[in-house]
This record gives sequence, C-alpha cells and structure tokens, in this order.
Amino acid sequence: MTWWEGKEIKKDSKTRSYEIPTEVTKANSHSFFEGFLSAAKHISHWIISYRDQAYPSEAEIKKIVSLNGKSSRMKSKTHQYSISAKHGENSLAKERLFICSPSGAKAAVSYERNVHTRILGTVDSTSLSTEAEKAGDKQFRFILTHAGTNRNGDHFTSDELKQAAETAVGKKIDLSHSQEFRDIVGGILQANYIEDGENSRVECVGELYTEESEPARLAYKLMKRGIVSYVSMECDYETGECSVCGKKIKNKGEYCSHLKNFKGRQYQNKPCFEILRGVTFTGMGLLDREGADERAEIKKVAHYHNEQRGECSMADDKNTRDTPVDPAGLSEAEKDKLISKQQSEIDRLMKDNEGLQKKLDEAQAAHQAAVRKTKANTLLKTWEEAGREFESDTSRSAEIDRLLKMSDDAFAATEEAVSAIAASKKKPKDDPDDEDLDDEEEDKKKKKRKANLKSDAGVSPASSSNPASNDLEAKLTRGFMAAYKDRAGLPAGE
Repeated sequence: MTWWEGKEIKKDSKTRSYEIPTEVTKANSHSFFEGFLSAAKHISHWIISYRDQAYPSEAEIKKIVSLNGKSSRMKSKTHQYSISAKHGENSLAKERLFICSPSGAKAAVSYERNVHTRILGTVDSTSLSTEAEKAGDKQFRFILTHAGTNRNGDHFTSDELKQAAETAVGKKIDLSHSQEFRDIVGGILQANYIEDGENSRVECVGELYTEESEPARLAYKLMKRGIVSYVSMECDYETGECSVCGKKIKNKGEYCSHLKNFKGRQYQNKPCFEILRGVTFTGMGLLDREGADERAEIKKVAHYHNEQRGECSMADDKNTRDTPVDPAGLSEAEKDKLISKQQSEIDRLMKDNEGLQKKLDEAQAAHQAAVRKTKANTLLKTWEEAGREFESDTSRSAEIDRLLKMSDDAFAATEEAVSAIAASKKKPKDDPDDEDLDDEEEDKKKKKRKANLKSDAGVSPASSSNPASNDLEAKLTRGFMAAYKDRAGLPAGE
C-alpha cells in the first residue's frame, strides 16, 4: 500500500483513483504498450491481464509481444464486471490472460469447455516429430472438424477452414476438454485442409506423450481398442455472424435474440447458427462418444512391434486383441503361473457376480416391499372408508405391519373381503328397526356390528354359515378364514 504514498486521490472518483502523469488513451495506447513492454525485456516471463474491449487490439498486443522476442499464449473467459457499467451492456466482456515466454518455449494450456480459447505463437512441428521418433511417442490420424454447421450451431465455411487449418499445428491434445494440466496427453503435429464437397474437412496427425504420461498411455490403449474413437476441436474466433439477421458479434455478450434462444435449432423453419470468422484452432479433446461434429473421429492409430513402426485403421484395430498364449510352449512353472493367474481372474469375476446378484436380490426385495406397502395402505384406506376404525395411530400402524407380514394368498383373500364390505356399504339397506332408536342405542348397535367383523388370533371365527348362501357371505368367510389361519400359523388347507 506504500504505492499510494504521496498520491493525490481524485475527489470525484467513485473508484478512489489517483492522478497519474500520463493517462493511457485510445490514441496513445499502442505507443504506451510498446514503451512499457520494451522496458520489461529483461523479465523472462510476462503475465498480462487484459479486457478484450480495451486498446490496443489483441492483434496489436500479439505483435508488440513478438517484436520483444517473446511468444505468447492466451486464455479468455467471459466475465461480468461489477464496477464499470454495472447494469449495462459493457459490464459483460471477455477477460484475457496472456502468458508470454521467451521464443522457442514449448507451450501448454488448459481449456474450458464451451469457452473459446486462443493460443498465440508457433511450435516447430518438425522438431516435435523428431522428438516423437526418438521417444517412441505414438502417432494417430484424425479428422478435426468438417465444413458446415455442427450440433452446437457453430458454422465453418470452406474458406475459413482453409486459412485456419495450419493454426492447429503445435496445439495440445487433452482428455474431454479437461482444464487440468495433467490431462494434456499430446500435441498436433500436422494439419491439412481436404477439399471434398460436403465432406470437406481438416485432417490432422497427432502424437501421444506415452513415454512421460500415464494418462497418455491409457488414452493410447483405449484408442487402439476403439473405446475412444472421437475427437472434439477447440477454437477461438474473431467475429461471429447470425445466420438469421446477419448481426456481427465479437463475444457472447453481444448475441442477438436469435443466437441467444435458437442457436443450433430452427427459427421460423430456418436453421439458426453462428458463422465464425477469423478462426484459430487451440487444441483438441479426445472423446468416447460423438462430439458437436459427429463425423470428427480417429482414422488411424500408429503402433509398434519389435521396434518396427506400422499403422492400422481403427476398423481393423477394433478386431485386434492380445494373442492367446499357447500352453504347449510353456514350462511347468509357467503353466502353473498361468493357471494361477486365470484362476484368480475367475475367482474375482465370481466374487463380482455374487456381489451383483446380492444387490439385485436386495433391489427386488425392496421393490416388492414397496409394492406391498402401497397395496396395504390402499387396502386399509378402503377398509376405513367402509367403517373400520382405529383407536390410535399406533393401532393403525400395527394393522399395516400385520398386512405386510401376510402371505400373498392371505393378503389377496383379505383384499377380496374388504372389497366386498366396501361394495355392500355403497348400497346400505334401510333397517326399519333403526328408525325408533335413539343416538345411544344406535351407537351400541354399530359397535356390535363392528365386533362381529373382528376375529381374535386365538379363537377360530365361526364357520357354520353356508358359503353358498350368498356371494357376500361366501367372500367374507373365505377372507376372514384365510386371515385367521395366516395369523394363527395354520396351513391354508386346514
């Protein structure tokens, strides 16, 4: 905070700024940066935080950095500024971070998915290729992107791809657009634009740093097996254009209503996409599924056998597996070792299978219990609507538990009996004797009727009635007898 010592704070400044000898304006910004950065040549690495709407322009910054003998790479991210134009359009812009190093330094940069990123500077692809040969890094061929519109609503013209193809050289290869440094597994060595009508595309050759990186070795094996077979390009662009209204934009904050709401879809039966201009490729991500360009895929994977390099197509390689070991050529000790290894694998698979079966059984049991509980609650609700009453919530819960413990046959019989009771309640028969009863006598009669519907677990309910006398009586008899036998632990046939 000693930097503020002796400074005069501007009284009319909301941000508490102070007077400076030379104010940087649009007119003098270029010369100011030239002098400022030239004076910093003795510093090996520069980190410059920069707003994309500021001056000088990004291209001018790049040129000034280059003239001072440094290469640069840059990461940008859309940012909502809280001080300037707090609620206006200027509060949304891209914040750029330039990383500047002495020319010749190898660049590596992380990438945030769906955020365009530019890497400035060049990499000598010849030297990289030579290093790859010496280190044994694995190479592969892939389609980076096609001309036309991808599923994200980004549109690449043929002319744009012709100019942008070479910018892919020297850029990173990562895992699923990861931002982690450890997930950078390789680099792009070659890139060419192929004119082929509707199939026009940018094809590249990449290498995986398998000698230095465990993730790269895993990526190579997954590619050889055909598990990872798609790629997704990463790029930055200068300007975009709406296919519907033709509006030119520099960042997502300037999107028109069409791009905001319909990009990659239809607007009034017309495709809505953003035409990208000034494209710069910044890298490529390996995917195990289709990306925005469903035809961007790995075509060939290099492999090594006995120090001899060859190349095979993905289609052929998917059918290639480890060659089985011939037991005839093994010693007894080797055979025992192989058998032991195979037995261990069998034991592991059996153990895994047992675990899966146990989880399946538990899931099925939980499902059946949930179904039974739902049915028990529905049954009890029907019974209550038909006149069943409980003294407390505890007694009601006890009845639910009893229903849950019933056998399927006993539960079905109880359901049938309760349904019959509910049906009879829907059409009550007038009892002429009830007309002359007062409230007290009527309550006693109701209790007596309910008592006749209950059975005690220790006493067999009366079974002297003829089940054939009428349907309701037969259903009630079967239901209560089944419930009684279930509670008493008697076989269903007794």
